[in-house]
Amino acid sequence: MSEHYKGEETGNGWCTPKKVKYLSDAQRAELKLTIKDGKVYDAKGNLYDTSDAGTFFSGKGKSIFVMDSQGNIYASKYQEVGEFHHSSILGGEPVAGAGEITVKNGVITEVSNRSGHYQPTQEINKQVLEQINSEGINIDNIDVTGY
Repeated sequence: MSEHYKGEETGNGWCTPKKVKYLSDAQRAELKLTIKDGKVYDAKGNLYDTSDAGTFFSGKGKSIFVMDSQGNIYASKYQEVGEFHHSSILGGEPVAGAGEITVKNGVITEVSNRSGHYQPTQEINKQVLEQINSEGINIDNIDVTGY
C-alpha cells in the first residue's frame, strides 16, 4: 500500500478526521468469493453479480477487489472515499492483486488494476488471472483494463 495512506484507519492519515474502516477476519469472510464450475459465488453461495455495485473510479456495475497471498479473492460492492477502500478489506496488509471486477451472473467479464491505495501493475494483476484460471475460469474472454 502506498505510504500516503498509512494511518488512515486511525483518523491521523490522509482523510483526517475520518477513519477508513479496516475489516476483521469475520467481516472479511463475508466478502470472500469462491469459484465453482467456472462461476463466481459470494460468501452466501449466490452467484456473484456486480450489477448493483459501484466504484469511485469507474462508477456503476463494478466492485473493488483484492487478492491475498494465498489466492483468496475478496470483493466489495461498496466503496466510499475516506471510509471504505481496497485497503479496508485486508486491513492495509499487502495484496497479490487489487482493482475492480465486473461479474454478470457469476461470469467475470472484466478485471482491472484500478486501485489508488495499492497501485498494482498489470504484471501483478496477472496473478489474479492466473489464480482464477487455475480454479476453472476461462480467462480468454475477460477484458483486462486499468491504468
